[in-house]
Amino acid sequence: MATTPDTFETLLAEVKKTADATIGSIGERFDFSLASIDLLDSFVDGVDFSDDDKDTKLYNLAESIGAYIGEVVRRHGLGEWIASASEPEYKTESPLLVRTPKSIFDPFNWALKRLVNGPEDNLLLKFDFMVLKDRDLNFRALNKKPKKEKGFWGRFFEWPEDMI
Repeated sequence: MATTPDTFETLLAEVKKTADATIGSIGERFDFSLASIDLLDSFVDGVDFSDDDKDTKLYNLAESIGAYIGEVVRRHGLGEWIASASEPEYKTESPLLVRTPKSIFDPFNWALKRLVNGPEDNLLLKFDFMVLKDRDLNFRALNKKPKKEKGFWGRFFEWPEDMI
């Protein structure tokens, strides 16, 4: 089934709305920054689906997280949303995919796999590999914390960087 421009635009608007709603529901730390991708894995680890409506909640959360990941990519100019019908060789049930300059991926599938498989399907590693490495960026540099000022003894006993 080919996706018409009206349908694509409607889906895209819905995804953007879902990503914004995700922010409201999971907290202010999720601000569409690149560093916020690191928080997703911790957030997912704290989610418990132990009731009867597990499958519905699982898919809804996967949709929210996938929308968020795609919007982080789009808002930082690292890629764009595309209709999955425009990429027939990419087999997915998701109506939208994300295209970066060198790759195409399904953020909804990433989120679902992370929720089902646990930490072994780490979102940050996928994001780093599929998005940031694509642009010769490095997540560690983006998420680097400023060094604390050391006192006299801390500087006195500090090993030189090249010896570590």
